[in-house]
Amino acid sequence: MGGVAAGHTARKCHEEYNPRVISPDLLEILVCPVCREPLTLKENGAGLRCTKCAKAYPIRDGLPILLAEEAISDSIAD
Repeated sequence: MGGVAAGHTARKCHEEYNPRVISPDLLEILVCPVCREPLTLKENGAGLRCTKCAKAYPIRDGLPILLAEEAISDSIAD
């Protein structure tokens, strides 16, 4: 009986979860691994951008991938 309720809760959380949203608290502490400047969420929500060195980092399954080798050059416009 407990498994059904737990399954329902997990399903509901999964339906409401948006993997492109980063917590403002997390975003506040994230920095570019290349130049150590703060990152901003791209307007389309698909990644994070460094406004100093113009590198962009993907967000996969709700997790920012902050590896220098994953970075791509990114223009300021989305």
